[in-house]
Amino acid sequence: MERRTLVFTAVAGHLLLTALHGFVHVAIPVFPNGRTAVVAVVALYVLPVVGAGLVARSHHRVGAAVLFGAGVVSLAFEGTLHFLVGNPDHVAHVVNHQTPFKVTAVLTTAGDLLLVGAAWLSVQGS
Repeated sequence: MERRTLVFTAVAGHLLLTALHGFVHVAIPVFPNGRTAVVAVVALYVLPVVGAGLVARSHHRVGAAVLFGAGVVSLAFEGTLHFLVGNPDHVAHVVNHQTPFKVTAVLTTAGDLLLVGAAWLSVQGS
């Protein structure tokens, strides 16, 4: 698979899975606030789009680095909040729509891994 295609596919998959999980957050409702909301928006949405935009504009290495960083931060952020630290966003504490929340939490965390992997592989292929 060509490097750009790999990156764009990973970003699209990540954004789709993240948006799906966001819809479940709205249905529950559990909303991040303060710094948590800022990290969520920047790491999960803004940085992947910026990274893909850089790749699209032939700044592949910088774009891949942004995507790699976004994926690592997203993975740490979502992994910690969904599975490690007790908080309203933890899979064990969500009561309403528990199954969709758990499934999409796992899928969106996998989407973070997808970003990391695609960024890594795309740079290795150059």
